[in-house]
Amino acid sequence: MPIASRRALLALLPVLAIAACAPKAGGPYDIFFKDESATLTPDARALVAKAAAEAKNWGAKSISVDGFAGKAGPRDTHEALSVKRAEAVAAELVADGVSPSLIHRVEGHGDAGALKDVTVGERRVEIRIAY
Repeated sequence: MPIASRRALLALLPVLAIAACAPKAGGPYDIFFKDESATLTPDARALVAKAAAEAKNWGAKSISVDGFAGKAGPRDTHEALSVKRAEAVAAELVADGVSPSLIHRVEGHGDAGALKDVTVGERRVEIRIAY
């Protein structure tokens, strides 16, 4: 291989290394909530900010926000709560500088998708980022 070609290849290595390290799908980021609440805690806000920074820094193509609630109590109450949680997280992403046009789905799923054997896992929102 000629020396000029080797130099060109060596010049590309840092770019290739960065591209190889870029995430292909971010998350899921699991944002947890207190019982019967759609209010973000300080820890939850920090995690949403981390997800927002990732989305902006790595050029996200779309973001989905899916809310979940517990199984105890009336199902329609938990459906509504899961939607409020998802909307709260989506609003926080926008407040952290994510373009609303990137957020393609904001849905509540009630008690569907609960994490097995994890009670607090029912009270969460998942953020998924696609690149």
